Amino acid sequence: MPRPLTMSTLTLAYFSGPRILSVGGYSTFRSIMSSHTMSMPPLTAPVWGASRFQSALRIRADGYQDRLPKTEYQRLIKNWLRRCCEITTGPVFFTFSEKWLADVEEAIRKHRLKLIQRCWWYYTFGQAAKVRYSPCVRPVYWLNDRRLFPEQIRVPSARQIKYNDKRAKAGGKMPDNLWEFSRVCGTFHEKRKWHPCQLPEQMIERVILGHSSPGDTILDPFVGSGTTVYCCDRLSRHVVGIDQSQFYLNKIREEHERREQCRIEGAA
Repeated sequence: MPRPLTMSTLTLAYFSGPRILSVGGYSTFRSIMSSHTMSMPPLTAPVWGASRFQSALRIRADGYQDRLPKTEYQRLIKNWLRRCCEITTGPVFFTFSEKWLADVEEAIRKHRLKLIQRCWWYYTFGQAAKVRYSPCVRPVYWLNDRRLFPEQIRVPSARQIKYNDKRAKAGGKMPDNLWEFSRVCGTFHEKRKWHPCQLPEQMIERVILGHSSPGDTILDPFVGSGTTVYCCDRLSRHVVGIDQSQFYLNKIREEHERREQCRIEGAA
């Protein structure tokens, strides 16, 4: 029987604001998030939400056109943050383009959201700019709840690896709030060619390990290339992924099945 996803079952919400928002995608998100429950299969395998809206306009091979006016996108940013913070008592992590920084800060003030910490993703292999400084950072905001498991995400300190200082804590230190991870470029072997925007798995793993426990349920309402799904599966978390694109959801299933088969064959 489907199990309702409620505030008591949802542990952590992680999402990245779509670079280009789909009207259909938001309609799906809005309809699902209109209450504190959404149905899901029994928690024995990763879960993918199905798209129920299709746009008549087309762009890319996936078949949708989703450019929105700036004011509409700004309004939706505020709604995403508010709803995600409403449906869980756990942490909410949100990464977004720096150009929307003022809108995110306004949403936090307007809806009185609990901001725990502002982190930044410093990415290498960024895109070069010609008439301005090349962008190389992206905000990662930690909201809603202070739940943290430091022992899961500690990193070696400079005292340990550079100075061999005996005063260094043996287990390492908490990472700084400037996270350095490479972008997943088109030439990288792990790049999923069917999706234009893919986050590094190491960054998602840090959030999942640092703010949830095995068996917990993670929500990614814009699951996109499926990175959150693969990380949750590997780290023994349940996952709810939502996307307007049935094409992306099918590709995520295919990739998950391929990884599962490789794991079975490796264990044989």
